[in-house]
Amino acid sequence: MLTRAVGLEKEVQPDWRKIDIKSGDWFLLCSDGVYDMVPDSKLEAAIAAGGMPHEVVRRIADEVVAAGAEDNYSMVVIRAGGQA
Repeated sequence: MLTRAVGLEKEVQPDWRKIDIKSGDWFLLCSDGVYDMVPDSKLEAAIAAGGMPHEVVRRIADEVVAAGAEDNYSMVVIRAGGQA
């Protein structure tokens, strides 16, 4: 989770770490409009259902809307290596 916003301060020192990525790993990069509206369990279920990344995005967007979509929301879903 990103906890610092670019543009709010003159200089931003990001936290980072190196992770090993395996073929088939999924990544969700999203705004707080997604993260604040959809519980982790539903995000995990949307990803675990598989399919193409755009299908996962649609499932998560549907969850955001069902939860009331109180903020704008954006996301990118990435699957490392191989086909879905």
